[in-house]
Amino acid sequence: VIDKKIIKTGNLSLKVEKAETAAESITNIAKLNKGEISNSYFSESGRGIKSGYLTVRVPYQNFTAVFNEIKKIATQVLSESSNAQDITAEFIDLEARLKNTQAEEASFVAILSRSGKIEDVLAVTREIARVRGEIEQLQGQLRYLNSQTDMSTITVNITEDVVIASASQDWRPWQTVKTSVKQLITAGQNFIDGSISFVIVV
Repeated sequence: VIDKKIIKTGNLSLKVEKAETAAESITNIAKLNKGEISNSYFSESGRGIKSGYLTVRVPYQNFTAVFNEIKKIATQVLSESSNAQDITAEFIDLEARLKNTQAEEASFVAILSRSGKIEDVLAVTREIARVRGEIEQLQGQLRYLNSQTDMSTITVNITEDVVIASASQDWRPWQTVKTSVKQLITAGQNFIDGSISFVIVV
């Protein structure tokens, strides 16, 4: 009898104010919940808007708490999804196959100890090598499944909010003031020139 083996994964697509600040917050959330950032990537568009993703690995029992905490840093949650895959049967099957293969290896080792002919020794040695390869492969699969069930994965895609990013990058109030003053002066000059022309013509 073994505990259930569940692979839990989640995906989040978020809009944030600042990508760097959001990434730092997500990293801190992962660390506080005994997790880590296993992968990340970011790029910046020509308008200065950053976007990218982070892969968060956290203990299975902390999945829901971390998932909800990460959503709180967003200005808007564009999409979210989670999935739980029960691999208990697969895990039990692999353990049974490993046990049988180890028993087979023990049998060949016992035969090898009783073999006297060179041909027999070589044949049994080849079988032991074959069985040993199968054992290592099965052990590797079990280790991988354990890693996937012990630690859950959350992929977080983040994009800076276009409105917020544009305001921070492009808003230049002093330039707007100078442009408005220039337009006012030009309008005044045109009015005066028109008045002069009107008086002379009349």
